[in-house]
Amino acid sequence: MTSSRTIAAIVVAAGRGERASASGDIVPKQYRAVAGQPVLSRTISCFLDVDKITWVLPVIHPDHHGRFTALGLDHPRLLPPVEGGANRQASVLAGLMALGPRRPDLVLIQDAARPLTSSVVINGVVAALASHDAALPVVPVTDTIKRSVDGTTVTATEDRHTLFAAQTPQGFRFPQILSAHMRATRLPREFTDDAAIAEWAGLAVALTPGSTQNIKITHPEDFARAERLIGGDTRMETRVGTGFDVHPFEPGNSVWLGGVEIAHSARLKGHLMPTWRCTRCATRSMAPSARAISDTTSRRPSSAGAAPPRPSSSSTPPGWWLNEADGSSISTSPSCARHRASARMSRR
Repeated sequence: MTSSRTIAAIVVAAGRGERASASGDIVPKQYRAVAGQPVLSRTISCFLDVDKITWVLPVIHPDHHGRFTALGLDHPRLLPPVEGGANRQASVLAGLMALGPRRPDLVLIQDAARPLTSSVVINGVVAALASHDAALPVVPVTDTIKRSVDGTTVTATEDRHTLFAAQTPQGFRFPQILSAHMRATRLPREFTDDAAIAEWAGLAVALTPGSTQNIKITHPEDFARAERLIGGDTRMETRVGTGFDVHPFEPGNSVWLGGVEIAHSARLKGHLMPTWRCTRCATRSMAPSARAISDTTSRRPSSAGAAPPRPSSSSTPPGWWLNEADGSSISTSPSCARHRASARMSRR
């Protein structure tokens, strides 16, 4: 193949995307935002960012034209979307048929639900097509795989050294995969990916390096994982902080500490109601640069004797959560030791 070969990419986005929807969420997964950008927009951009890709063709659900238009995508190499079929196999064939008049040399077929496909993975597939009819990126299987006939007992243990998890884009020489897809429509079976159709048609399928970051968004929790990967955060991070608050006394009849009112001859002096001392310290330990302590601090009780509000999630910086807080009160008086148990109960 020469360097002037044309390469088309089909982005299959014709599903309803219901498995990845949270309860009550009616937005299909390919149109939901991940790190501020719709999944489908990110996936299409993965291919538009690779200069050697000649055309990118989205295949969408017939009911999703309005959603696709709302993405606002505009690029000279982005073709108008075509409607998919009743299943993935039919949707891919619709895309291949739409590309027929353009007669690309190569075609890459990509799941819309993989918005993190790198140019390295894409270029690896394209390079393999110089000597093979088909190619797909894979990652080695690291878990031990068990086979079961009935789903309740183990029939056999597979040799994981010979097993690989398939990813997309899967690449093909265009005439061969179009012919294979058309012939596959006459079969009663449904193929789960395009490489399987190529295998059935007798095409040589090469394995190329995939990526553990080339995840497919299938379930609701996959969105959080994708956002961590986009942000460069691939592991959990734990931080420990310390906050303190110092106040003198002023005339009064009680002190509030840790949600407990302690009778005393004075009360704590400060611009905030004295019911929020522990919350303020905890917030300072988590976000010392925060401009506001918490949205709960703006809802002051009608009197100094009112019970303190519970800290809200806004006390914690975005992307973090409070795992444990330990508060200590140091004072000459009143004595706080005998109120420790009550303070613990008040914050549950």
